[in-house]
Formats: sequence, C-alpha cells, structure tokens
Amino acid sequence: MSYFLGTNSNSISTLFSGMSGNAGNLTSNMISDYYSIRNGSYKKLLTSYYNKLNADDEKTNSTKTSNSTNVSVDSNAQLSQISSVSSKLQESSTNLLAKGSTSLFKTAEVKDENGNVTKEYDMDKIYKGVKSFVDNYNSVLSKASTSKVNSISKAVANMASSSKVNANLLKSVGITVNDNNTLSVDEKKLKEADVSTLKTLFNTSGSYGYYIGTKASEINATAKFEASKTNTYTRTGSYSSYVSTGNLYNSFY
Repeated sequence: MSYFLGTNSNSISTLFSGMSGNAGNLTSNMISDYYSIRNGSYKKLLTSYYNKLNADDEKTNSTKTSNSTNVSVDSNAQLSQISSVSSKLQESSTNLLAKGSTSLFKTAEVKDENGNVTKEYDMDKIYKGVKSFVDNYNSVLSKASTSKVNSISKAVANMASSSKVNANLLKSVGITVNDNNTLSVDEKKLKEADVSTLKTLFNTSGSYGYYIGTKASEINATAKFEASKTNTYTRTGSYSSYVSTGNLYNSFY
C-alpha cells in the first residue's frame, strides 16, 4: 500500500507513532488510526491532553511563557496592540533623539522689532514631541502591563523603574511620574523649562528617552515574535504546523 488518501505511507508513518512490525501490522495500524480520527476519539484524546496542559500551566505559573508548546500565552489581538503602541513609542523616542536639520531641538533665528536677531528654540515643537512620547509611553504601560509574556512584562517593569529613578529630573521639566507609573506633562512648565535639561533627558545617547526607546523596541520585537508562533497541534486539538497537511488532518474529523 504505497499511497493512502493522497498521502504516501512514509508521511503517514511519521504522523502516527506505533506503526511498526511487518507490512500486515503496518496496514492494520494505519487503518485503526484512521478510524480513530474519523470517529472523533483521536480528537478527544488531544483535547483532553491540552485541557490538562492548560490547567497545569495555570497552577504552576500564570505568567510562564509557553516555550515547551511554542504557543504564546497572550492572544494575537493583545500582541498586535502591544506591537502597535510600542512601535509608536519607539518612533517618539527616535524623533526626540534626532540631530541636525531634523532635530526638534535645533534653534531658529528670530528677529525682534528692533531688528536684533537671536537664536531660539521652538518650544511648541519640543512640547509636542515630548507630549507624543508621554502619551505613547502611557499606552505601552496600559496595553503591555497585563502581558503574560515574561520578557514583555520585564521590559515594562524596567521602563517604570527608569522613570522613578529619573523622577526628580523629569519633574524639573514639568513631567510627573504618577503613582500608577504613568506620566503626565505640564505644558506651561515644560515650555519654560531649561532646554539643556530637556536635551539631557531626551536628546542624548544613553539618556532616559533613549533607554525607554530601546525597551519599546524590545517589546515590539517580542510581541511580533510571540504572534508568529505556531505549533504542531493547537490547544484545541487541531493540527496547524503546515497549512496543507493541517487541512488534510483536520478534514478527517
């Protein structure tokens, strides 16, 4: 029997363990396994196994990543939201770090009524850049703080810790670290703040803003990786590793 339901015997022997012995036993085992799929007993066995696996995961550690089963503990919807907000925070950090002609901290010549020319910072532009950073920071905390993926929750905790460490410096430019770890910004105070302090916080390599940007990048990369995870069998008992083979397997029951 070289072919069975459009699949060669080698691939079927790989799918079903226990196919050993002489050719007669092999054929018998193949037919037995096939009918166990057709009548639903194989699916029930898989479902029972994964239900038990889920229960064991919850008992041992609700925040443990599923490296052994290669299935993310966060839903794709949650991971998509985390990826989106962390990407925006990373972009806000990059904008504040920019140098040269694209820098938010570049000065422009301003002429007064007497014709005197001075160089001044565009505080409206700087405020908008910082406000975007703060808003996106808060969004990451909101969306990612409930993640069960260890590396994501750890990165969020590191962000909050960095904010607390820099709380006094942030406060001096009108940014408050709230009790729930979110940030809030006072527009008037920020526009009146010392620009050199703002640059120290957001416009230098290794700064607070730079560090938060790296954490956002880590969260984004992890969320995308977690969303891409697949497994030979899903926890509902469906075969999902490859589309063509998975569809063939799932069509059996």
